[in-house]
Amino acid sequence: LGLVRQTWFDAQGKKTRERLRQNLGPNLAPQATLSTSPSQNISNNPPSLMINGLHDSNKPWYSNDKADGSKDSEFILLDFGQAQIFGEVRVDNGTESGGSFVRAFQVSVSADNVNWKKVGSVGNLTAQKVTPVSFPQEQARYVKIHNFQCWNNDGTFCQVSLNEVEVFDYQWADQNYTYQTDAQGNTTTMIRDVQGLVRQETKDSTGRVTYLKERKQSVS
Repeated sequence: LGLVRQTWFDAQGKKTRERLRQNLGPNLAPQATLSTSPSQNISNNPPSLMINGLHDSNKPWYSNDKADGSKDSEFILLDFGQAQIFGEVRVDNGTESGGSFVRAFQVSVSADNVNWKKVGSVGNLTAQKVTPVSFPQEQARYVKIHNFQCWNNDGTFCQVSLNEVEVFDYQWADQNYTYQTDAQGNTTTMIRDVQGLVRQETKDSTGRVTYLKERKQSVS
């Protein structure tokens, strides 16, 4: 989803830099200020436990009201203080007994806590698990998880119960390209990243590769 590669060229059309999307970065949620809709049992199960990274099924957050999907009233709001880039939200929908767990929710982002953009949603969940919602990268200050639907196996509606929410962006790797041409017309291309040389390749005037050296991934 979204941008995975960005490339820069010089005036002669030669590649000078390439930026590649890697894996997800660290969980950003613990950096945020958390607020929620009215909660149950705050003294024993404070909402702040949802962003401590522990996924503690013994200390879930409970909404005060049942979430039947008829009104968008139950929510989790994370304020990061300033605009950041986000690409994925994960929701641990609890381990409540009796088949009582969140079945659907929506993720939205905002720059001002007024105007919201929906970036993803999940519906018809049939199991209690960590559910990822991935989306093209968005710059925002606020992330909201809301529009919950929660019911028991017998079809009766219930309160929202969540163990953890997590927010991520992607990590990126930059590679820089340099070129050297000698008097015989041999052109050497060197690619470097933060760790040093990635690849060195020399071609003669006909375009034939005469020398190649590249860094290999270590195998554990």
